[in-house]
Amino acid sequence: LSMTEAVRVRHINTEPPISTRCRHQLYDPISFPWSRIGETVMEIEQENFKEKAETEEKFAGIFADSESIIGLITDTFLGEKVVGMSVVVPAVTEYSFPDWEFPHRLNESSVDLRRARYVHVTQLAKSHQGHKLVGDLNKLVLGKILETDALHLERDAATEEGYATKLLAAYAHQIEESYVHPSKFGEQMFIRQRLRAIGLQPVPIYQAA
Repeated sequence: LSMTEAVRVRHINTEPPISTRCRHQLYDPISFPWSRIGETVMEIEQENFKEKAETEEKFAGIFADSESIIGLITDTFLGEKVVGMSVVVPAVTEYSFPDWEFPHRLNESSVDLRRARYVHVTQLAKSHQGHKLVGDLNKLVLGKILETDALHLERDAATEEGYATKLLAAYAHQIEESYVHPSKFGEQMFIRQRLRAIGLQPVPIYQAA
């Protein structure tokens, strides 16, 4: 190897693996003000959803809402850059958005939506997908949800690449209802997860794949 090639190889070999250099932490508007991370959050949203991406105004409002529970994945190798997130909002909030695709849920739910949360989005930058980062993110956010009085957690998960199936397997003992349906994002599975057993004790948290 020439000296230049040797230096380049050494640099490549010393870059830590993505799985070890990323941190999972809850969103804090003081540590991570929207003015600092908003552009990156929107880049991830647009990278994953393209023309179906939500507006920055909507995301900024969700991040500013004290009722939102948001877990972030940051890459320490990239200066704590945000590379993933899980955003959970009150179910009533989600089902009341003007652009919500299934407005009937607000009035036809079989559970008390005032004590339900909804996973608005869980997503990673494409550069960080496939490194088993989502399991710890889900676990972190679930722990925070269990600090509230929520009884249920709902979501519409993509069936593509078996993501919804993995969630069903991870939380099998908690699933109250699930069904597959079409959506503007493609085929999804609605999943309602019971968070507490009789006596309102939190049920054990199992890590999703």
